[in-house]
Amino acid sequence: MVADALHHQGDIYFDQERFGEAESAYQKSLTLKENRAEDESLALTLNSLGLLYSYQEDYVRAEPILQRALAIWEKLLGAEHPRVATNLNDLAELYQNQGDYTRAEALLKRVLAIDEKTYGPDHAEVAFDLNKLALLYYAQRDYTRAGSLYQRLLAIREKLYGLEHPQVAVGLYNLAKLYQAEGDYASAEPLYQRALAIDEKYYGPEHAQVAVDLNELASLYYAQGDYTRAGSLYQRLLAIQEKIYGHQHPKVATLLNNLAALYYKQARYSRAEPLLRRALAIREQLYGPEHADVAFNLNGLALLYHAKGDYTRAKPFFQRALTIREKVYGLQHPLVATNLNNLAELYRKQGHYAHAEPLVQRALAIFEKVYGSEHPEVATCLNNWSALYYEQGRYSRAESLSLRALAIREKVYGLEHPEVAASLNNLALLYKTLNDYARAESFFQRALAIHEKHYGPEHAEVAANLTELTSLYYAQGDYTRAEPLYQRLLAIQEKIYGPQHPKVATLLNNLAALYYKQERYSRAEPLYQRALAIREKVYGPEHPEVATSLNNLAELYREQGNYTRAKPLSQRALAIREKVLDKEHPDVATSLNNLAELYREQGNYTRAEPLSQRALAIREKVLGKEHPEVATSLNNLADIYRKQSDYARAEPLFQRALAINEKHYGPEHAQVAFNLNGLALLYHAKGDYTRAKPLFQRALTILEKVYGPQHPLVASNLNNLAALNYEQGRYSRAKSLSQRALAIREQVLGKEHPKVATSLNNLAELYRKQSDYVRAESLFQRALTIVQKVYGSEHPEVATSLNNLAVLYSVQGRYSRAEPLYQRALAIREKVYGPEHPDVATSINNLALLYETLNDYARAESLYQRSLAIKEKVLGAQHPSVATTLSNLAGLYQKQGDYTRAEPLYQRALGIRENVLGNQHPDFANSLNNLAAVYSDLGDYVRAESLYQRALAILEKVLGEEHPYVAQGLSSLASLYETLGDYARAESLYQRSLAIKEKVLGAQHPSVATTLNNLAILYKSLGDYTRAKSLHQRALAIQEKVYGSEHLDVAASLNNLAQLYQGQGEYTRAEPLFQRALAIFEKVLGAEHPDMATSLNNLAILYLNQGDYARAEPLYQRALAIFENRLGREHPKVA
Repeated sequence: MVADALHHQGDIYFDQERFGEAESAYQKSLTLKENRAEDESLALTLNSLGLLYSYQEDYVRAEPILQRALAIWEKLLGAEHPRVATNLNDLAELYQNQGDYTRAEALLKRVLAIDEKTYGPDHAEVAFDLNKLALLYYAQRDYTRAGSLYQRLLAIREKLYGLEHPQVAVGLYNLAKLYQAEGDYASAEPLYQRALAIDEKYYGPEHAQVAVDLNELASLYYAQGDYTRAGSLYQRLLAIQEKIYGHQHPKVATLLNNLAALYYKQARYSRAEPLLRRALAIREQLYGPEHADVAFNLNGLALLYHAKGDYTRAKPFFQRALTIREKVYGLQHPLVATNLNNLAELYRKQGHYAHAEPLVQRALAIFEKVYGSEHPEVATCLNNWSALYYEQGRYSRAESLSLRALAIREKVYGLEHPEVAASLNNLALLYKTLNDYARAESFFQRALAIHEKHYGPEHAEVAANLTELTSLYYAQGDYTRAEPLYQRLLAIQEKIYGPQHPKVATLLNNLAALYYKQERYSRAEPLYQRALAIREKVYGPEHPEVATSLNNLAELYREQGNYTRAKPLSQRALAIREKVLDKEHPDVATSLNNLAELYREQGNYTRAEPLSQRALAIREKVLGKEHPEVATSLNNLADIYRKQSDYARAEPLFQRALAINEKHYGPEHAQVAFNLNGLALLYHAKGDYTRAKPLFQRALTILEKVYGPQHPLVASNLNNLAALNYEQGRYSRAKSLSQRALAIREQVLGKEHPKVATSLNNLAELYRKQSDYVRAESLFQRALTIVQKVYGSEHPEVATSLNNLAVLYSVQGRYSRAEPLYQRALAIREKVYGPEHPDVATSINNLALLYETLNDYARAESLYQRSLAIKEKVLGAQHPSVATTLSNLAGLYQKQGDYTRAEPLYQRALGIRENVLGNQHPDFANSLNNLAAVYSDLGDYVRAESLYQRALAILEKVLGEEHPYVAQGLSSLASLYETLGDYARAESLYQRSLAIKEKVLGAQHPSVATTLNNLAILYKSLGDYTRAKSLHQRALAIQEKVYGSEHLDVAASLNNLAQLYQGQGEYTRAEPLFQRALAIFEKVLGAEHPDMATSLNNLAILYLNQGDYARAEPLYQRALAIFENRLGREHPKVA
């Protein structure tokens, strides 16, 4: 009797969830009963104790106890007794909870067989067994077998009870739940409604069972995203529950949680929070502050704050829930593991990876101990751990964990289960990051196929898959395939969630990013703005997602050069992240980088550098010194130094970034190609072409391997190589590379894409430099047509194309055609940016250069001064661009012989460059050269020499002794010595300049020809005509080889050689050279160009020297007419 009383007391404690006391009572009862023979009473107590352990998910202790109870029943009653079936059910449930579906299925089938034999095939108990087996198949997503059993169950109950019995209603909503799980909402809804109608008729409209039916129907509408109908049912439910149980009942708390979950899904957090708090208060009042259900509610509130990005408030709720569960269930319970995972996810979001990892490891250890190593919960935990490694750039470890999770899910669920699709997605994302696009696409496609089969084409999970697949095409630059998927996605998301949901905002953001990449800014901007508005409405003004939208919009404005609109958005994004996330969060580093980039583009390196350095410090601290994000920060900082020509500090940063990414991604990753390009550009800027070229080539090889030979990124790399070859005078090679880049962009992006216009401009510039003006003009005009069609007639890119064409016409002397284009470019920029933008100042500067060329000094001066005023106001008085305009204005005054006004401007430009760039920068050296030229013009050769020498020393120190700029500095100093008659020193410097150019640029470079001509003129001054002739001829041969026989530089060399012959009295050899030069000028520049007039003068002087006045006079008259027509009667050349 005492043993039975203890057993009964244990049952009471079990019902009250006083598990420790229940266990103690059962154990005491068991101890007393063990002294007797194995009877039914012992089996009952064993069964109760086993169920207690099973309920607490302590399966290790539960299993042997339940098996012993089963053995006793089988011994006492036989293997096919209904009581044995009951025990088999208990044991099957244990295996099912552990994910051991194979053993569970075998036991449930045995139960069904026993009851069919005992009661017949149409008994209520058989229907119950069918339900249990169907639930097992349902858990495995084997809806076909589950559906067949539910149909049979329903038929039995309809036969036993009639069509309107509550048991029939239960069968109906089980079948409805199955259809709902399959995404067949149309079949599920009438079954739920029929079940509801049966129970309302049987019990009345406010019965507890009606509440259950309403809950199921509401869950259907919830799954469909029909939150209006779901919310209405939940509200009716709440009223029923409160009427039946009162306002403080556990069932009311449960319903409050469900309603809160609905608002949570809608991101209506302000409505969800008070419901969760009320549910928490009910449970705390009923159960006390340390009950398992209280922990559930604390977890729910923590998840709400987590979703809102309020990590400070989320953390203590997660921690309190964890403490409760550890106390209630012990340290090794699955719910404890779930809480550990939640807390780890919080730390991951905050970038606190060191805190997160041990929690994930502990959670995994619990799940493996409780469920075994191949349970679905183990797979989930492995995925969480993989995500942690993924964010830290530890990809090989992330991959092995994700593969293990996939293997578990495939074994447990089969190959076409949604959980398998989730694992496939995780792996596809990893492969996408590693640029293994073929594997990534295969996994994404397989995941998509699984979800479309299970849920239909318009389900949220399908949308999630489409998002990932679209992002893959986006990463590959395959915008043609990406855009229609984004459009399909947007329609699905708006249908499911409504137009104001955060998921819609994310998709709008992604579609905007696609347009941003395509430079379709007018389409991107309203999408970014709509995404921002949704996030501000849903989350409030200080959420991390709001910061993301602000950053995206700021980047759009920055790319358009609209710094005034970009800057406050970047600053607001940074402030939000610092406040919400922590001042050392990786996202804060991202905001710092964005703001630094903004300042860098404005030339404000003083403000850019510390921001970039702080971003680097955060990433090194949080992510470790070898994370890919650290490499990004190193690149950004290196680029700031490169822009300032501080190559000594930039180079090791570029190299370190390259080393990090090579280690993480392997030597053939697209990110490595990006790093190689950065380093190559540095060497290019330094004139170290030998080191630059193999890096560009390696980057090109990688990109061709990763993306294929026809990708836009390959085209960009070809352009870099083309620029390098151009600098080296390898024009044919540069042209072929530019042409291939153009062909790729035309094929991949279409013939009217803005990037195609960029390639056309690059190729046209190459032809312009080679004086192939006919082909250059055609390409410039085609580029202009494209950008006008894409952007409209008043876009900044149109202004750039107009400017390029105007430069061409200026070089050709077609000033009447150049001027309106410069003016139109200026008008566009003024309209788009306003009258005080840096690009407006650039357009004004270009127009000023034109008027200076036309000797309209008054208009040129006015424009230079306006350009200067804009730059000083917008960029600040100490910006390098201000120094450039000061130098231009000073050059104008110098040209007019107004040295009093020129010198202080050159001095001010020098001061700015010294202050901003330092006194060892090439631009500072250029300012010294400008001043030296003024002093040379004034005859102050001592000061001129000192400045030329100082400039040369800087260039040698910064760029090395064999840079083309050093060669130019040597030539400038040589020219001064030549003027002073110090021919020995001049010759030595010209020779050294020549040697540098030949070594760095090659013996056939046009710049070599220039130095040869300078040296030839020196020898001519010394009367050494033999050496002079040889050098002029070599210069001419180089230019003819490089440019062809009809280039303007060829004409200039022909003039030099002709004048040499003329000086020697060899008129017969001089005349055909002058005539050939004249023919080139006439063909290239036209018959009315000022250079044509100069060439006519040269030929006229030749005839005059020969006394052939009849031939000289008409040439002089024709030259005069050209000068008067083009330059005006007051020009010095006319006088």
